[in-house]
Amino acid sequence: MKKIITLAFLFVSVIAHSQLLTWSPQFPTATSTINITMNAAQGNQALMGYSGKVYMHLGVITNLSTGPSDWRYVITPSFNVANSYQAGNIGTNLWAFSISPSAFNVPAGETILEVALLYRTVTGDTVQRNADEGDMKIPIYAAGSNNIIFTNPVLVPENYPISNAPITTTVGQAVTVKAVASTTAGTLNLYLNNNLIAGPTTGTSSISGSAVATAAGSQQLVSQLTVSGVSYYDTINYYITPPTVVAPLPSSVVINNVPHEGINYYNCSDSVTLVLYAPNKSSSVVIGDFAGSNWFPQAQYQMYQTPDGNYYWITIHGLTSGTQYAFQYLVDNSIYIADPYSEEILDGVNDIYIPASTYPNLKPYPTNSNVSTGKNGLIGVLQTCAPQYTWKATNFTPPNKQDLIIEEVLVRDFATVDGNGNFQLLLDSLHYFKSLGINAIELMPICEFSGNDSWGYNPNFYCALDKAYGTKTMYKTFIDSCHANGIAIIMDVVYNQVDDNDVQVPEARLYWDASAIPYPGGGAGAPAANNPWLNQAAPHPYGDFDDLNHESTATQYWVERSLSYWLTEYHVDGFRFDLAKGFTQNCTNGVDLTCPNGNNSSNSSVENYDASRVANLERYYNYVQSNHPGSTMPYMILEFLGTQNDNNPNSEEATYANYGFMLWNDIGNTSVNGADVTWFQQNTEGNSTNSNLSKAVYNSNEESFSTPASISYTNSHDDQRMMYSTEFNGVSANVTSVAGQGGALQRQAAAAAILFTIPGPHMFYEFDERGNDTSQVADGGNTSYKNPLWQYLTTDANAAARRACMSNYSQLINLRLSNPSVFNSTNFSYDLYDATGNPGLVKRFQIGDPAAGGTQVTVIANFYNIAATRSVTFQTTGNWYNYQSNGTGTGINGATGTTFNLTSATQSLTLQPGEYHVYVYQPDTTYTFIGNGSWTTASNWMYGSIPPNPLVTGSIFIEPQPGGQCVLNTSTPQVISAGASITVLPNKTLAIPLNLVIKQ
Repeated sequence: MKKIITLAFLFVSVIAHSQLLTWSPQFPTATSTINITMNAAQGNQALMGYSGKVYMHLGVITNLSTGPSDWRYVITPSFNVANSYQAGNIGTNLWAFSISPSAFNVPAGETILEVALLYRTVTGDTVQRNADEGDMKIPIYAAGSNNIIFTNPVLVPENYPISNAPITTTVGQAVTVKAVASTTAGTLNLYLNNNLIAGPTTGTSSISGSAVATAAGSQQLVSQLTVSGVSYYDTINYYITPPTVVAPLPSSVVINNVPHEGINYYNCSDSVTLVLYAPNKSSSVVIGDFAGSNWFPQAQYQMYQTPDGNYYWITIHGLTSGTQYAFQYLVDNSIYIADPYSEEILDGVNDIYIPASTYPNLKPYPTNSNVSTGKNGLIGVLQTCAPQYTWKATNFTPPNKQDLIIEEVLVRDFATVDGNGNFQLLLDSLHYFKSLGINAIELMPICEFSGNDSWGYNPNFYCALDKAYGTKTMYKTFIDSCHANGIAIIMDVVYNQVDDNDVQVPEARLYWDASAIPYPGGGAGAPAANNPWLNQAAPHPYGDFDDLNHESTATQYWVERSLSYWLTEYHVDGFRFDLAKGFTQNCTNGVDLTCPNGNNSSNSSVENYDASRVANLERYYNYVQSNHPGSTMPYMILEFLGTQNDNNPNSEEATYANYGFMLWNDIGNTSVNGADVTWFQQNTEGNSTNSNLSKAVYNSNEESFSTPASISYTNSHDDQRMMYSTEFNGVSANVTSVAGQGGALQRQAAAAAILFTIPGPHMFYEFDERGNDTSQVADGGNTSYKNPLWQYLTTDANAAARRACMSNYSQLINLRLSNPSVFNSTNFSYDLYDATGNPGLVKRFQIGDPAAGGTQVTVIANFYNIAATRSVTFQTTGNWYNYQSNGTGTGINGATGTTFNLTSATQSLTLQPGEYHVYVYQPDTTYTFIGNGSWTTASNWMYGSIPPNPLVTGSIFIEPQPGGQCVLNTSTPQVISAGASITVLPNKTLAIPLNLVIKQ
């Protein structure tokens, strides 16, 4: 079929100029040539004043589209290059284009409902859309059909059925209305509230009239076309707000003299009280699924205003127990918002792509004719008498802060190969976490964020799970199961910013200034100057989205409610605060709305000590600790990166550490090919530049903390994968070899050996333990989906070596967590610097139990690509054990499980490239089970020493590998004499068959 694409240069009336799109014919069919004019001064005004070339982006919505954003048969697939579909300029801000729906080659049997279109610059970075940033649509009508439509108020070219601009008026004020019919062979009438205001008129295709409402409340305009006794209608509903009634809040929704915003339930009753904080607004009405509402304002749902003018509230009765109700607030008869504290959000654009396996029985976005994704945006849900989860692991005690070994996890990428990772799949992988032996999982952000595919640092609702990850029950079951297995859950929370998501975040939409330009040369649109929660522009240089003002009491309440919600509703164990340096109002960001005169603060750098920021963060710490006390207080972790004030015990970082916070500790990084390579990775690459690891030690000169509060890591989600960096940036072939002796996988284990034996909490990013080597900037960039590569443990050519690396991580974690008296000791020394020569890339860390005869640990690793000799002084002479090693020699250079005797503490060690050792010393009378299975298998015991029977003196420690157990299967009862002891470490298992016993 031949394309029908022509440019049209049309005369456009002055009346049409007030409308974003006009088109003729008014009722196009699938075979019409549609002449379209766009007025860039309307809609989002993205192209207003633009005089360059304007290109079209074109598609159709059909009866087979899955939703209003499902464009089909797009004939301009490239969005950032020039194409042949160019609009013509016909005057200031006026652009014309013509097209026939036949150009889309829609197959027979499929019906075009709308032509979808956007206007853009050649690069696609500036796009003209509707005012709400939605796509523009032109409806397509059946050939020969009879139709009538209101054209004044002006049409808004959005989703079918097409709507009109809102009517804002008062009682007694005239509203001019006009309707156009598809034929002159009929009778036209106009009605207001069932009263005729114009007509009957015949022999014409248009009719006009004046609508004057006589009372406040709901109003209805109807245009009628009657042909041969059959009538066709178009309807406009609008609302004239009644005077707002002032009334105090019910005492039931005031807690400790503070109004409880959001949805207030009354146990399992049929009632709910809604409270909205909206100072300086004139009215608010609730719309939704409620009886008599029909998603249109009704007087019965008009909210009361509190005497101080700050809050609106209403109690709704007669709700059906267990039923979900979608609802919104309509504020000032023009602003549609979901409740900011909604626990479930409906997204009419993205929900259709969430699989039923992820979120069964997901409530659909309303299909009511009064609802559209462009106008209403995101919608909240309430449910009285919702199903309650019964917690099982009620006696879980989170690990002490200094003992945390954390795996950072992105739900999306963890347990799937299609980017649809969810809590259920994560739960199904619990055995994986348990086999690693970690005691904490830090989940990257899971609060409701824009779209379905994200890292989550673009949140828009702080008390709602993102449905792309699953249901509330799935998340609770996962947390409960983790607790039952000794694993704490830490949530990554983003209280520094919200993604306005086309201005759909309630706190942004309520107080938004579409004309504000927050940054010089930037686009228009920013939170209004009187926004209670948000800054017009971030006062610091790290802002990406709408920045929170943490000195506002409204913001403080918002954040504290969210923190309390996750602790109470989901039993999470703590939080990691993203971009904690942004919790300031001190201006360090140059010239913008927040800093009209440039850096007008005496604190000219965001990196400097900021007492106001300290106060903001300590306020949240105090709130959490005072409202959620326990034997282990909820973890409060700060991402306080940027330029850190090292080697300063009075630094801002040290202030937080002393207060009780933990802090992410990026020991250093450098950018390589668009990704941050950490100094741990410089070591594994065999690169001595920037290879000082001393900052990983909390009380080093480089960190200068007095308490082990820094969470060190080899790399986080922000950094390049350590395995990728080693494979592709390594200095020589013996370094980059994946599974070779002293190669990349063994170097990864060597780095873990250094990290995990240093006192204090530590972290690693998901799949580092098995050498995931997908670049963080691959497949579309840092935040794009990355395949978890589960085959690396099964069918991959290097699967055995990868499993060995994972086993090494597990063994190291087990050693660390089973010996707190060793690894919480201050009795340690190290050579982790990167000085030329000695020690260079040969790293040493030594630590021990300060008690006489206590366990001692020495770790040494050669990250050079050549052999290196160093002198090492061990903590004691005697029998030492190669707890973990890739050595190929004998004795001190032996493999894992070998022993050697030192008659002199000082030894000269020659280490091959990539060779590392974790040496452990225990007294001869100490017996430690570290394997899995039989008591009588020597290799399950450190030193290969099975305890004697009877054990007259000494100690037995049962610390089997993660996920394993010790089975006491001796042929005779194991006797523990009065002078000896046996200890089963926490969360470890000693299995005793029924016919065997331990005697004392």
